[in-house]
Amino acid sequence: MPPISSLRILYLGYSKGVGGIVAEMVRRSSDAYYCPMSPRNKIAVPEGMKLFGWAAAWKLRRALQNAEYDLVISCAATDPLWRHDQPWLKNILKVLKKVLFRPYSLGMDLVPWMMGPAKIPLVVFDWEDNTVIARKNWGLLQRATCYFKTQTPRNPYKAFLFQDKRNDCLFNILRQSSSREWVKKMRPCSLGVVVPKDWRSRLETPKTVDIFFAGAMHYSWVRHEGVPYLEALRDEGYKIDLHCITDGVQPLSHEEFLQRCSQAWLVWSPEGAGWDCVRHYWAPLMGSVPLLNHPDTRRYQPLIEGRHAFYYAVEGNDIQRVVREALRDKTRLRQMAAEGEALVLRYHTDVALVDYIARETLDAHNVRT
Repeated sequence: MPPISSLRILYLGYSKGVGGIVAEMVRRSSDAYYCPMSPRNKIAVPEGMKLFGWAAAWKLRRALQNAEYDLVISCAATDPLWRHDQPWLKNILKVLKKVLFRPYSLGMDLVPWMMGPAKIPLVVFDWEDNTVIARKNWGLLQRATCYFKTQTPRNPYKAFLFQDKRNDCLFNILRQSSSREWVKKMRPCSLGVVVPKDWRSRLETPKTVDIFFAGAMHYSWVRHEGVPYLEALRDEGYKIDLHCITDGVQPLSHEEFLQRCSQAWLVWSPEGAGWDCVRHYWAPLMGSVPLLNHPDTRRYQPLIEGRHAFYYAVEGNDIQRVVREALRDKTRLRQMAAEGEALVLRYHTDVALVDYIARETLDAHNVRT
């Protein structure tokens, strides 16, 4: 297998993405194109990306047929080209508008056509916060060598539930040969984190808080349930720092968020729209231990209970039990934070994740060929 650094990579994505993973993919690529849903998205274009269009589509098709790339990375589509719950006429008008006026939005839909019979491995990177693979991405999944998803269900067959009329039952999914082949392509991937430039200096920050949390509340029932239990711990004498973003409450700056992480023994990182979260990985880099609810996902190089993080059940007041036990041994917390830091630096930085995605895909491609 050639060195990752020498690969000729074609990347097709959006003008903005998750953390630094997308920026790192662009940096590694020989050619990178952005496919915005609207021209307004251009403001977030990483340096080196070009706008996708019909001329680029034909150019890339020829280049792929001539094997001018070693690896293709495509983001998952965010907008379905054809909605099966909409009338035909409405779908046709939508397609015509894209073809005639917004060809830049068609990049992901055209990846299978551009690749054609070319024997070049294809990575699909899906950071949707839900655990399903939407029908709009089945064409990419069919063509993909590996499909990396940040919120992969523990039972990967459940990624196809309710995406068409046959998939209203897990056992119907199991009967389909396509599903049995597709799950072999699925790989877990974390959202990861960009390592802050001054992260080492924060490790010496004095601990003045037992638990810190900052995050939006409106889309997470787990957070709504957890806050009263943490406030009750405050009444017992624990030092609880909560910054709940609701109407009228603004998010913290990134700098202040990291500073308050570094001051806390535990950083509460409950699931939001999806279970995985960059907060899981920032906490250890700030010398803190993540406090997580049990996941409903299949994870990549996970934070292990009692070694890198603490986990609690969302049912009842289990979060209080876990917090009381965790805070009894501050020496253990410092050791756990150090081990968590090592895990994050090895597996969950933007650089490490792109290496993982590329190597895993090339290995799978070599096995199949």
